[in-house]
Amino acid sequence: MAVRHAPGPVLRGPAFADAARACIIALLLASVYLITYTGRIELGDQLEYFDAVGGMARFGLPLADEGMWQTPPREFIDGQPPLRPTIADPLFIDVTAPLYALAERISGIGLVHTLWLFNVGTSALVGALVYIAARRFGAEPRASIITALAFGVLTIWWTYSQTFFREPLMCVWLLLAVLALYDVPRAPTLPRRLLAALTAAAMLALSYLTKDVTLFALPGMALLVLPPTAWRRTWLRRAAVLLIAALAALVLALIYTPLPELLRDVLPGGYLLRPSFPIIPETTRIALHTYTLSIGGSIWGTSPVLLLALPGGLLLWRRQPALAASIIVIAFGFVLGYGLLRGEGEFGGNWFGGTIWPQRFMLPVLPLLILLTMDVWPRLRRWPVRAVAVGLCAYSLWWQLSSVIFNWTAYDRAVSDASFGLTYWLPGFNDLAYIRPVGLLRAIGVEPVNWAWARADTLPYAALFVIPAVLAAFALRNRRTWLLIGISAASLIVLTYGGLRLLYDRDPFYLAGRADLFAAVEAIRADVPQGGAVLVNSPDTTYFWMNYGKVGRRWIVGLPYHPGDRGSFEQPVEVMSADARKEIAPGLQPIIRQWEAYTPDLWLFMDSSPALAWSRRPFERYMGERYYRVSEREFSAYARLLRYDLHRAPAWDAPAVPQIAAPYTFTHPDGSGSLELLGYTIPDGVVPAAGRTVPVSLVWRADQPPTDDYTVALFVVSAENPFIRAQGADSWLGATFKTTTLLPPGEAIWDHRAVLLPGDWPDGPVRLWVKVYDFDPDTGVITDLRADGAEVVDGVVAVLPGEIP
Repeated sequence: MAVRHAPGPVLRGPAFADAARACIIALLLASVYLITYTGRIELGDQLEYFDAVGGMARFGLPLADEGMWQTPPREFIDGQPPLRPTIADPLFIDVTAPLYALAERISGIGLVHTLWLFNVGTSALVGALVYIAARRFGAEPRASIITALAFGVLTIWWTYSQTFFREPLMCVWLLLAVLALYDVPRAPTLPRRLLAALTAAAMLALSYLTKDVTLFALPGMALLVLPPTAWRRTWLRRAAVLLIAALAALVLALIYTPLPELLRDVLPGGYLLRPSFPIIPETTRIALHTYTLSIGGSIWGTSPVLLLALPGGLLLWRRQPALAASIIVIAFGFVLGYGLLRGEGEFGGNWFGGTIWPQRFMLPVLPLLILLTMDVWPRLRRWPVRAVAVGLCAYSLWWQLSSVIFNWTAYDRAVSDASFGLTYWLPGFNDLAYIRPVGLLRAIGVEPVNWAWARADTLPYAALFVIPAVLAAFALRNRRTWLLIGISAASLIVLTYGGLRLLYDRDPFYLAGRADLFAAVEAIRADVPQGGAVLVNSPDTTYFWMNYGKVGRRWIVGLPYHPGDRGSFEQPVEVMSADARKEIAPGLQPIIRQWEAYTPDLWLFMDSSPALAWSRRPFERYMGERYYRVSEREFSAYARLLRYDLHRAPAWDAPAVPQIAAPYTFTHPDGSGSLELLGYTIPDGVVPAAGRTVPVSLVWRADQPPTDDYTVALFVVSAENPFIRAQGADSWLGATFKTTTLLPPGEAIWDHRAVLLPGDWPDGPVRLWVKVYDFDPDTGVITDLRADGAEVVDGVVAVLPGEIP
């Protein structure tokens, strides 16, 4: 007779069960976050962090290159490129750099698209840790699951899964530190207590290295170290209540009394007696009120489900006074820490964010505050109480959906008729008619959905992420739990990779349809050596380079907008000057001078060309007047790659007098015009060598401007073998900015250009040959001008006197 075995338990043991549930929660949240995934740089801080990650992955230096235009460097370090180090603490950059390096090596996926997955995974991981913490602190499994899911989808944590900020990673370490500290006085043996203490110290160190505001949590975390027996004493519990009451009173006093003014008088040097922590009473009040009391900006206002922490905190106090007191004091630590001790430029020490995005600075306390609700969920048996909780959850869900559906700046546009574009607009925090979810009702049908899938016109793909979520949910009540978890995780990975491939060719935000830009990427990989630098003329193509600029160990340096340029005929020019330095972005000249010391050559990506008559190209003119243009590769009228030799040319406004006289006259065969070459100048220290450039400053003059724009060709020829020659980039005079038809009569002008010698160029002296021709773009006909002078080849090529040794 066959023996039938009873089915084994779904999960083996409580710890095993909790591990499985934590994985399920992480998979559920990750699936939700991938549906609303944006893969989009929203704010300047995110651009800064991403930029630093790229520098770390490619060079081991957390420097801002593509986003240099945001805040150009003012100080320089010898031996490093003139780029500004990131403002971010190091660990976040170090942890995410391998993901960047992996994305760069996998074809068909975008760099930003991939990096933006980091906080999807990290945010889901924090949700799993919330479940583990709730279980460790005594909550039942069902209540712990609800707590974790409420945290993941009913608070602004969901919004920040779409970002590339440091707070999610910081919260991983902070939660682990809290768990370890909780065990320090409670572990049964001394070795385990020591291990818990060491773990807590390590996690706090990692949290601090991720973001230094971890220090704000330390006073509250210290309460966890007190032994449980001490909390049985009435005086200690009363002291904790008094501490919390005192902190609340201090916040209220700073908001509603003249206390900030008194502090300013007592501490004229600023908080901590340092000018970087200024005391500005009005912004102190606004910041603290926004953090704690405003309906549209506070931690509870932006995550209304946290109102359940009020009764939940009382319930937790009855059984875990140390934990309840610690969480509340940690929250006050962040409120007062950010309100008083974070100097932020013109906003004083109290920058409170703004109405553009939900409250970011209180984000680290969210995983802890939600734990105050864990004792509420099992007590929602009576319908009136449950109705209140359901209403709060629904309102909270409305808040989060309004934030994750639209672009973060959509709110600003939706209420612009009332706010007039003010980012720091107080009604957005305090007036119910203008709080974020209400204001964004105006965006429905006007603003596009901000998800990457909608932006790339592949919205149905988002629905596929329901599959791993359903599999994970089934795993909660199935005997094959781990098998379903594995299948869910595998499907999530496959779908994520497929989504990255799908977005790569379709995302308009990153200019995925620009074939000319992709051609420029390939040209950079082929032409620019490892360690070389490419300057990008303006921020207009920054996001393309960030997502698709897989150029290896090469710097892509984004330049600010130039006041002397414009984007169309209709756009007025802010600055017009004969001196190109005055037309380029302020502060750019010393940066270019620093590049001189760092590299012999520099490349420039131009997003305009001479074919666009409205484009003035002041930076290209600046480079052409002060350095030597080597080459140009044109991919379209909106995409060109130029190379410059960084030997400094004669001053743009100095009299054009050549060092070496070389009088030649070039005359059009039909007699319609002529051009005189007066001679040339070679920078000091130039030695022709294989793979190097030979910079030359020619000097031209025309008694009368020709009727056509002539093109000049410059050759470097071996003095020992005239059949060995290299040709530079043919162009109009003055790096295309001094066309012959517009030459001032009788005035000599500089014309700087350089010739790149091939890698097999032999040693020995060289000579210069010059040819001038007229190219008709309509017919494609080239007409050589006749050369008259001392030594001429074929009647059209001038052989200039002298040799370059």
